[in-house]
Amino acid sequence: MRMKRAKKISRKEREKMERMAMRGEWRGLIRLEDVPAFARWLTDDWHEWMGQSPDEGEVLRVHKHGITRTVRWDGRRTICGRHMMLLWYTFCCFRDG
Repeated sequence: MRMKRAKKISRKEREKMERMAMRGEWRGLIRLEDVPAFARWLTDDWHEWMGQSPDEGEVLRVHKHGITRTVRWDGRRTICGRHMMLLWYTFCCFRDG
C-alpha cells in the first residue's frame, strides 16, 4: 500500500491560515453544498449533536451538553469558529476515508 504525499502548503496559504486562527474564525472552510451531509453526520446516533433551527445569517446550528455551535453565512462564504473547524476536519477525515 502506497502512502500519499502530504500536500505542500504555500507560504501565502499558511499566512492566511495563521491570520484566520488569530481571529478565531475560518471563512470559506465549509462549502455550502456540504452543510446537509455535515449536519447529518453531527446529528447521527454516534455523535449525538442535536440540530436546531438556524437563526438569521446561519446555515447550521447544533447543540450538545449545553454548548451551541454554528456555521454562519455572510452571503459569499461560510464562517465558523475553531470548534466547528475541528468538527469539520474530523468529518472530512471519515467522509474521505
